[in-house]
Amino acid sequence: MTHYPQSSFIPIGYDGTRLPIAVGWPVLTAIGAFGLWLYRRGSYPAAWACLAVYSLTGISSLAHFIDGSPRIPPFWYATMFTDALAGMAILAFVYVGVVRERARPGAR
Repeated sequence: MTHYPQSSFIPIGYDGTRLPIAVGWPVLTAIGAFGLWLYRRGSYPAAWACLAVYSLTGISSLAHFIDGSPRIPPFWYATMFTDALAGMAILAFVYVGVVRERARPGAR
């Protein structure tokens, strides 16, 4: 892909990153959906663990900038940053939930 700088950090190149993304993104999405299901059932510790893992889907969008700025239209920059912000928001939600649970009387 000519739009992205050649990576010295990820030596496997564009073709070598497609498979992990194609497998990882659906797996992380399934973990996030399972986390939501657990949360709705009230299984908070397991839900928070799943949601924290799922947040990596969004936060990892910042990896596009590991080796510089890609030459892409501004719209795609917006999608990468909003994706990262969404991942950080999910992680913040998990953090607040864990802190509140630990502050609850009778919590371990």
